[in-house]
Formats: sequence, structure tokens, C-alpha cells
Amino acid sequence: VGMLVITGLVAGVVTVQIPAGASSSPASVATGGAAFRYLTAGTSVVQASHATIAATTTSGNVTVTVTP
Repeated sequence: VGMLVITGLVAGVVTVQIPAGASSSPASVATGGAAFRYLTAGTSVVQASHATIAATTTSGNVTVTVTP
């Protein structure tokens, strides 16, 4: 359905840093965040992970539906 984009990379898995004291990553690729680039119509799950998020939870998941 799509790929994740960060500066210099388009891939299925990317790493984005959340600055100290912040609650989210930067809002744009240009400032160090990530974006979702759609390739085809469909549904996919984008998952965030961190050592403090249990692997059995879905709290870091967001369902993305693409309708071009």
C-alpha cells in the first residue's frame, strides 16, 4: 500500500528520533520526521515501537487507508 519516507530513505521500516522533552517526532520529513507515501489503494498498519511499549499492545499502531 505504501512506504515510509525520511530524509534520504524510502523503506518499509525507518527510525525517527523523538527529541528529549517532546511527545512526538518532528512534524515533517524536512525537520526530521517521517511521512507515508502511498503506492496503491488499500489498508496498512503503521506501527511505532519503543523499549517501553510492550510488544503485545497495539497502542503504537495506526491503520492507514489509501484511496487515491
